Amino acid sequence: SGNLDTSFGSTGIVSIDLGSTETLYDVAVDKQNGLILVGQTFDLINGDAETGVVKLAENGTLDTQFDSDGKRVLDFGSNTPDYPIKVILHENTDITLIGYYHNGTDKDVFAMQLDNTGGINTNFGTSGKLSLSAANDQTVSDAVLDGENNIYIAGTHTGMSDTDFMVVQIDLDTNNDGVQDGAVNTSLGASGLFTYDEGSVDEGLAINIGSDGNILLAGANASKFWLASFTPALTLNSGFASSGIATSDYFTGQTVDRATDIIQDQYGNIFLVGPADSKLGVVKFSPLGAVDTSYGSAGINTFAINGTSTNKTVGTLDGLGQVLLAGTDTNNMWVTLFQEFVVPDSAPWGCDATLASANSTPSIDTLITVGEAQVS
Repeated sequence: SGNLDTSFGSTGIVSIDLGSTETLYDVAVDKQNGLILVGQTFDLINGDAETGVVKLAENGTLDTQFDSDGKRVLDFGSNTPDYPIKVILHENTDITLIGYYHNGTDKDVFAMQLDNTGGINTNFGTSGKLSLSAANDQTVSDAVLDGENNIYIAGTHTGMSDTDFMVVQIDLDTNNDGVQDGAVNTSLGASGLFTYDEGSVDEGLAINIGSDGNILLAGANASKFWLASFTPALTLNSGFASSGIATSDYFTGQTVDRATDIIQDQYGNIFLVGPADSKLGVVKFSPLGAVDTSYGSAGINTFAINGTSTNKTVGTLDGLGQVLLAGTDTNNMWVTLFQEFVVPDSAPWGCDATLASANSTPSIDTLITVGEAQVS
């Protein structure tokens, strides 16, 4: 019905204070329907942004089995800002945090791994941490776990003259011994940093594993929706769309279009979603990258929800296979949930930016959306 679930934190809303200014970036649902939240928290003593992790029980209370109070603050860089973008949960209940940090000169990719009690997994990387250092800035937008114990990280690499799409792969079990040691696969790209230059300004904003096992990378090229399929070795999949890439000016008359999320249904069809100027845009593709012209208007739908900002628009599928979306308005003041074929939410709630969503169980019509709260 779209009403707040008052069994969660008594009002349907839970606020967590880590002692300073917090920005929440991602949420994941564990096997017990608890929530793992990751974001930034500002260090008042050292003056930098650190990584905050919170674990909630299903009812929204802090899980005190996690670091004794349900909260943990970590610092990847030394007195430099962390940007923890993505949290990934593993079958063995370990928690991997993915993001980027400022190394004092520029920005690099980082990963950290915790066990389900909040302790550092010292087998991972070096004492629980790893990073990929490269020239100029590497900013992370998304990450996904494949079925082969690899994490693929998507983002944007700043080159000499423009920005390029970026992918980094982390091999979670380099010795194939069942121990998650974690290492960047340096055989890909330039010492582990794979970049793809479509020309002009490229932004890598979303990543997923396609129904064929290949890597779907999405974002924006010259302010247009962009989608590509790469093999696990990060070569373009020539059987997808046009030589591996699907891009066009799908939203005629719109000037700033950015694909910020990839949704797939049970048939492998792909929904690319994101802001299209003042609207929320969706393009549907077949598993092979052809625009599905039976969807919307020639494969394209746009929705006006109080005007959509250029921040991240997120989505999932409900139990009926319908697309459920969330996005902020042009002033980044309200978040609105929108379900196709259902009247959009008429009472949006205060929020600075939608950042992540998760559907805890495919058969249950549930959307958990995370945003940076606006406190009045």
